[in-house]
Amino acid sequence: MLNILQLLIKIFMCLLLVSCNNKNMLPVSGVYGNCVYVYVKNEYNLIINGIEIKRTGNVELCNTSKVSLIDSSGNSINRYYFFDKDFSDSTVIDDATTLLYNKPSFYHYSGLHDRLYITYIDSSGNVMVRYYDYGVKYLSTPTIVHSFDVPDDHSAPSITVTKDGRIILIFSHHSSQLIKAVSLHSEKIDIFQYEILTDGYNTYPSIVSNNNKSTVFFRKGFSGDNSKGEFHYIDFNISNNADVISKQIISFDNRYIIYSLPPKLLKGELVIVFSAFDRQDSLFKNIFYSKSTDNGATWLSKDGYVTTLNESNSILISEISNFRVIDFAYIENNLLISISQFENEYHCCNGKSHLSFINVNTSERTSIDSGMINYYSDGAVFDSFDNRVFYYIKTIDTISFLVVNEILLVNKTVVVNKIGEIKLNQLSGHISSWGLDKLGQISFLNIKYYDTYQVFRTNIEIINL
Repeated sequence: MLNILQLLIKIFMCLLLVSCNNKNMLPVSGVYGNCVYVYVKNEYNLIINGIEIKRTGNVELCNTSKVSLIDSSGNSINRYYFFDKDFSDSTVIDDATTLLYNKPSFYHYSGLHDRLYITYIDSSGNVMVRYYDYGVKYLSTPTIVHSFDVPDDHSAPSITVTKDGRIILIFSHHSSQLIKAVSLHSEKIDIFQYEILTDGYNTYPSIVSNNNKSTVFFRKGFSGDNSKGEFHYIDFNISNNADVISKQIISFDNRYIIYSLPPKLLKGELVIVFSAFDRQDSLFKNIFYSKSTDNGATWLSKDGYVTTLNESNSILISEISNFRVIDFAYIENNLLISISQFENEYHCCNGKSHLSFINVNTSERTSIDSGMINYYSDGAVFDSFDNRVFYYIKTIDTISFLVVNEILLVNKTVVVNKIGEIKLNQLSGHISSWGLDKLGQISFLNIKYYDTYQVFRTNIEIINL
């Protein structure tokens, strides 16, 4: 780790000093331990991880830092990154599982307390919530919100917090009633009240909150009733009426099973990316995209804005097979979709996959890594703090690395630059899937395995990236 750190610090110093024909560079005034000291002149402003440094003189840069040097005209000259955090020193939440489709799994709320609320399901089937308090740097003990008889990662909850600090969790037992749990007290996780949002077979709840409005999106249907080609949403608040009715936004033929990533609010629009699993061919086929400008009432199709998307009117992005869509984000007004394509035919939780991006604007596909990487379905994920940064996990002979990269667009062509990597010393064996969520400088790295009893077990690592 030390050698990697020393190398990265050298790279960082080179970026600052040698990159090197640009005279507008911050001089490095010293290196101490894992920190770099730079000298800030008064004709520049320095922004570190989104926080403006008001003073001049020596400034200490520790941990991984995003640095913007702003000139007198307000132009950003450079950005830099480096690592100094040993993964093995991280705070660990043992036995905690989240899911790619059930988001968000954490929510930052600043009221009486400045806290990050975290939710997950454990291998005993307990839906958990806890918080990390920034002020006192304290990770709370978990509260069991609900218990299922059978553990399942599909039962992982989604979370939001109201303006007055009430914590709301929404979850289902794989395919079951959709349950809403609301904390009785503001900013407390001790007591929850419960309500059935909708009956039937519901999976993959994901919450989007916007302008005092909260909406949960979810897939409706179960393999037993041969209808998993539907995607619905419900607008909800703390006290919904019991007769709340879900609204359908995707309706495919029963031949297909819909897998939708959690919708995102991007550039003032709701954006959705989804794929269809073909039951007859047993393959994931085709990637679709849509957006809504009216909070989900209508969605963009080939025929204009419609209330319901189907296999005929949905906007087709790609016709590839044997894949899963992993994440998506706007980079300089270009919508990029991260996909993981399997080396062999689709099989749950084994084998290798190839990682790439698809640019929706240009239909161009860009490889992320030239070799096949050991994965289940989860590939490259975008940093929620800075979408130009993305991560993936590379496994070589059971040794895993978190690889950090930056995206550049050159004439709308995606260029991937590797920033660095962190050896995951605590992790060994086959990683079946993973995910990383980030808010500011706090990151949550979820590593998931199958043990011999097919019970999901995950570690959530709180690391200073």
